[in-house]
Amino acid sequence: MDITNALESLTEALKKRERELDEREAELNEKMARVDVDISKAYGNTRPTDVLHLNIGGQRIDVLRRTLCSIEGSMLAAKFSGRWDDSLEKDENGHFFMDHDFDDFKIMINFLRDKAIETPKFPVSAPVGTCKFFRLLEYYGMTDGVYPIRLEPRYVTDDDSFEISKGLQINAKEWCTFEVIQHGHTRQIVSFEVRLGKVQRLQIGLQIDDRTDNRFDYSQSTGVGDIESTYALDTVRSCVLNAGTRNDIEGLEVKEGSIIKIELCGKWYIDGKLVASADENDGQLNIIKSPRQHTISRYPMTPAISIKGEANIVNVDYKI
Repeated sequence: MDITNALESLTEALKKRERELDEREAELNEKMARVDVDISKAYGNTRPTDVLHLNIGGQRIDVLRRTLCSIEGSMLAAKFSGRWDDSLEKDENGHFFMDHDFDDFKIMINFLRDKAIETPKFPVSAPVGTCKFFRLLEYYGMTDGVYPIRLEPRYVTDDDSFEISKGLQINAKEWCTFEVIQHGHTRQIVSFEVRLGKVQRLQIGLQIDDRTDNRFDYSQSTGVGDIESTYALDTVRSCVLNAGTRNDIEGLEVKEGSIIKIELCGKWYIDGKLVASADENDGQLNIIKSPRQHTISRYPMTPAISIKGEANIVNVDYKI
């Protein structure tokens, strides 16, 4: 008798749970339907597979919507997301009109097309480009997408000691050193900016750009600025390091959220204020002094970061 009652109770409990799940599923389906309606109102009846007819400076080109939207966050992706189709300029045939040089725009489109079918065996290199092409990319917010950078570990204790997430955000649980290098292109970096998170230790600066040089023997106790041919701002010890030589900076203040900008000619800024320089014309800020003080101006440099903590590369500028 007790077993029968227990089975009946269990059956009833299962039925009740099934009804609750059915109700939750119906509620979820209703919410998804409302989302679909909102998307339809915002973007209309558009799909990534739509073929868009473009008039570029008087010349016709047909492109898939997903090709134009392939670099997330760019103005080009936002423009052709489908949300603004009705308000975009069109020619007499109803084709989207863009007042740009056709050759430059075609280079950009062909690069995006090639990236869509890229494989590890056949990687796609970024176009060499001209000033006009670079300006077009900058206008559409696509420079970082076409000319990306990556963080190359130069010293880490193990693979679990750091994480690099999308957007070049570093979370170094232990002391690590990274080189900032071009990925798939050779455009020369002239400056970069880093936003600080919670940082326990940070040395950020430059090293001579020589990929065959084995002098960069970073370790648990050394980072950028500690060894020959490297220069760095040390935010913890409030100084600039030049191959291990320390030059103190009075009143140096950094905090979570501060942005450090480094120009590869040898200048460091914190939240827009110049705090250190290798340029003798900067007077008292010329604190990188040694028999090799002009090395920075004589040799191409590569950005490098030694860190324990969190930081995010937020901007990179290239030589035009």
